[in-house]
Amino acid sequence: MSLPDTMSIDSDTASVQILPFDLNEEPPLYTQDRDADIDINADTHMLDSRLLKEHDYHLVRNGKQWLSLSLKDRARTGDELPHFTQGSTLSGSVRLVLGPKGAVIRSVSVSIIGELTSPVYYSRFLTMTRQLYVSDVNDLDTSLPDPPEVSEGKLDGEHSWPFAIRLPKGIRIVLSDKEGHNFLLPPTLSKHASKVQVKYKLVARVKKGILSSDNRLEAEFDYTPRFRPSQPSILRQIATMENQPLVGPDEDPAGWKVLDPIVLRGKYLMKRLIEALMSNNQAFHCSSPVLCSGYNDTSHVVHYML
Repeated sequence: MSLPDTMSIDSDTASVQILPFDLNEEPPLYTQDRDADIDINADTHMLDSRLLKEHDYHLVRNGKQWLSLSLKDRARTGDELPHFTQGSTLSGSVRLVLGPKGAVIRSVSVSIIGELTSPVYYSRFLTMTRQLYVSDVNDLDTSLPDPPEVSEGKLDGEHSWPFAIRLPKGIRIVLSDKEGHNFLLPPTLSKHASKVQVKYKLVARVKKGILSSDNRLEAEFDYTPRFRPSQPSILRQIATMENQPLVGPDEDPAGWKVLDPIVLRGKYLMKRLIEALMSNNQAFHCSSPVLCSGYNDTSHVVHYML
């Protein structure tokens, strides 16, 4: 049974909730009909027939691997960053190797975390946690899916816990207007030239005794939403096939999303007060998706603004 997962977001203007899998209202998507939703419950695991590759991550102590995280995906080689798409299940295992004297391990858990960062802003928009092992009933979180049985006492020797966490459809954000809005999980954005980054990672956490610090082992992965855009408008297709300029929004309204114009006011060369009407039209299915237009009684002023 699918249950909502734990969430957290560091923001003064928004709160976030993971969309459960049986939510009636779908996140907005591109479809054949731009005003309709597509079925994003389709099983995407069978779309790629490549064999599963295993990515292994380790924490080493005294030359020995004592904490290991294994993650499976369909990467072409084990050297690639793990990659998952909408509806994918992150599966693998957490392995713990302890000495013969044993150790007090309060809990072992694994979490999927999504983060948005910029020079002035940070938001953890996704947190999905599964507890794999718990030795203290006070550490058991019964609000999480499939909580483990409490196993009292020390751990010694080698132990391994498998996990499987399905990525959600998206997130529901309550913005400053107090209304909930559905959004797809954003794709990974980690270009060095970009000041804004979206990153996903899988984190294994070992919680020890009260006087001991916790240990974390992280594995970053890429995420890509999976959806198919609708066909371009007829006039757009004709222009593309004949290598002609695109038809504008006035003649091809089906190929554009026309936004309301805005009025810009300012000073020209720090002296003359100017006012211009600016329109911003976004094209569907085009590598040059934005058309900006400016209107003013002086042409060189508009040219200066654009």
